[in-house]
Amino acid sequence: MLLGTEAVVLRSIPYGETSRIVTLFTQEKGKLTVMAKGARAAKSRFGSSLQVLSHNQVVVYYRPSRSLQTLSESGHISLYHRVTQQLDRLAAGLRVCELVYALTEDEEPQPDIYALLVRTLEALDEPQASADCIQMYFQVRLADALGYAPDFDRENVQVLDDAGGYLLLDSGTVVAQATAGRTVQYASRAALRTFAILARAELEVITRMQLSPERLSEARQLVDDYLRYHVAEAYPTRGEAIFRELGRQHPS
Repeated sequence: MLLGTEAVVLRSIPYGETSRIVTLFTQEKGKLTVMAKGARAAKSRFGSSLQVLSHNQVVVYYRPSRSLQTLSESGHISLYHRVTQQLDRLAAGLRVCELVYALTEDEEPQPDIYALLVRTLEALDEPQASADCIQMYFQVRLADALGYAPDFDRENVQVLDDAGGYLLLDSGTVVAQATAGRTVQYASRAALRTFAILARAELEVITRMQLSPERLSEARQLVDDYLRYHVAEAYPTRGEAIFRELGRQHPS
């Protein structure tokens, strides 16, 4: 059957002399791998729509029994020009795609994650966007969508003193004292408050956040550790290292 759906390109690799194998995250079917025949030809009908980070309208020849589907049509909804032209935003966008690729199952519809992915890329494309904060926001909200929403009381975060506190990694609870028998991560009050904001605030607020290098580094480690705890070996590390290196060279 013909499947028409929106999709974001997560991965695109050459195949043979003229084709590509492309992993899409689709609105209808979740993660879907397709063959784009002739995509590398000089006059390909796909144009530049198969670049990673492209947000497209696609048509797929879909058969449930096949692991590799056939892409018929693909056209841009958005290419997110600021994301692809600025290194810190590009690194964040690629990291977001890497996380979705690694932490979702093939052909499992995930409309909440799809909507989160598109909103995140749109936010990264805003003129004054903080790539660091948006990438952390995505990671915390992805944990939520995967069933690992942080569970903390706002009051417990607000009453933390200068000594800081702890994040219980199994539940996302913020406490002032470490709890015996629980895996915890110590953090400053500022970093724990940042974590709480990332988990509860609207994306428009996150886009405008500005953090000091010290607070950013600590908050990023907290966010990384939280998601890594829940997804274990599935957590991808290659893009994380690239993102941090680019962040040091091109701070947002």
